[in-house]
Amino acid sequence: TLRIEDEKLLGRGEHLFHGESKASLLYQINNTQSDSKDEVLKNYITEGDKNQLISKVKTSDLNNRDQPFSIEYDLQLENTVSSFGDQIYLDLDYYKEFSKFRFKKERRTDYIFSHKVFFEVKTELTIPEGYTVSELPKGMTAEHKDFSFVVNYKQEENKIIYHKEISVDQALIRKKDFTIWNDYIDQLNECYQEQLVLEKKS
Repeated sequence: TLRIEDEKLLGRGEHLFHGESKASLLYQINNTQSDSKDEVLKNYITEGDKNQLISKVKTSDLNNRDQPFSIEYDLQLENTVSSFGDQIYLDLDYYKEFSKFRFKKERRTDYIFSHKVFFEVKTELTIPEGYTVSELPKGMTAEHKDFSFVVNYKQEENKIIYHKEISVDQALIRKKDFTIWNDYIDQLNECYQEQLVLEKKS
């Protein structure tokens, strides 16, 4: 959940981990010295991006293996909002998963992930008082029997809701499907380049 203040995005975030992604992260945390765990979590969330400032990190029970593992935190995002005259331009997707995940023509074998992939991102932005939505990015829907990409934006009253799902159902991309996959990644990158535009009410 985000809001705009002084050309920054401020708000509260939560990451939920299930299955193999949960097991991998818990293994990493449990094999880290206790006084470094907070930094490990912050680096995991920000992926080393200095434009993301994370504070007030809170996790669910590290020893409970039966429930999803959650990380909650306050965040401040720099360099994601730009103002020009009466318009505000902003980017609501700061991770851009799979943006560089294209296959080269020279590759001769299928690609196998370590586990099935499912990313879901939901972001809610409060529209600043006195502004209206000038332009919503169009998003995309691209579905194959083994993988899919869905990105959409919608407005609900004074909120913009951004939703993204990336799924690789069999943990496998077959070589014969590399062209289709690369085309989907190109469409995804077009979405990543689009910005949300807000305009001051006249």
